[in-house]
Amino acid sequence: SHCAKKHFRYDNLTDSWQCNCCFSNAAPRYNPFSSISFDKYDPVHIDEFEDFSEMKRILDSCSTFDTIKLHDFLKSNGESSKTLATLFNNIDGNASNFDTFVADMSGIIQNFSVIGLAETNVDVKCKDLYTLPGYNSEYNEKMGNKKKGSGVALYIKEQLVYTKIDKLCTCTENLESLFISIT
Repeated sequence: SHCAKKHFRYDNLTDSWQCNCCFSNAAPRYNPFSSISFDKYDPVHIDEFEDFSEMKRILDSCSTFDTIKLHDFLKSNGESSKTLATLFNNIDGNASNFDTFVADMSGIIQNFSVIGLAETNVDVKCKDLYTLPGYNSEYNEKMGNKKKGSGVALYIKEQLVYTKIDKLCTCTENLESLFISIT
C-alpha cells in the first residue's frame, strides 16, 4: 500500500485510481454532477436522481477530439440519415475564432444536425454576422457585464423544424443555457 501510493493517485473527477503518468497526462474535465447523490429510494427525488445519473453518465463518457481525430472517427463510423448528430465547441470568442471554426467544419465529412457553441461573446443582435451555410442559428443573450467567457449559441440544420424554448433559456453568472425542441 505504501508503494502503491508512490505510483498511483486517486482521481476524484473520474472516481478511479490512475498511475502517476496517466494522472498527469489526463486532460482536466469538469463534471458538475460527479458529486451529486440522492437517496434513490426517496420517492420525492426519484426523477431528479435518474436525470442527474443520466447526465453524469453522458458527461463521463464524453471524448475530446482534435480536427484530424474527429474526421477519422466520423469516417470510420459512417453517417446515417436517421441519426441526430450533435457537436459542441467552446469557441472562445466568435470574433477571433469563428472563421477558423467554419474552415475546420468544411473539412469534416459529417453533417451535424445541431452544433452548440459556448463562450461566443456575442449578443443576440449580432448573431447574423456569424453564419454557417446550411444552418439556422439561435443565440442567447450573454452576460452584459462580461466581455469574455459568455454567450451560447445553437446552429440547427435548415431541414429541421424547431422551436426555441424560452422558459428554459437562461443567462446567469453561473449558468447559461439555450434549449430548442425539434419536431
